[in-house]
Amino acid sequence: MCTAREWDSNMLFHTWWFVIEKGEEPFKVYGHDQTRAFCYITDAVEGTVLAMEQPNTNGEIYHIGTQDEITIGELIHYAGELMNFKGTYENAPTYPGSVSRRCPDITKARTQLGFEPKVMWKEGLKKYSRVV
Repeated sequence: MCTAREWDSNMLFHTWWFVIEKGEEPFKVYGHDQTRAFCYITDAVEGTVLAMEQPNTNGEIYHIGTQDEITIGELIHYAGELMNFKGTYENAPTYPGSVSRRCPDITKARTQLGFEPKVMWKEGLKKYSRVV
C-alpha cells in the first residue's frame, strides 16, 4: 500500500550505514541524481490503519507516503553527516533498469482518509541512525 519506500526497505539504509561505518573510500553514490520520497514506518502504519478503518474504502487503492522528494545524493550526504563520515564521495552510474523517480501522489489519501505524513526524511533518518 505504501508506494514510497519504507525506511530500511531491502536493507538499503542498513547497507549504507555499514559501508559508511567501514570507511569505504571513495563512497560510491549509485544513482546520485535519482529521486525518491521515503516514508517512515509510523506514517505507513497510520495510513494503512486509516484506510482499514474508514467506511467505504474496501477495494480502494491509496498511495501512502510523503511527497518530500529528494535525490539519492542528498540522502547519502546527509547520512554521511550523521555518521561523521569524513571520506569522499564519487557519483556512479545507476544499475540498469533502476527507476529515476519515485514519489507518490497522496492526494486521494489526504482527501478521503485525512492522511498527512508527520515524519519527514531528515527526521526519519536521524531516528533510524539512533537505532543502527
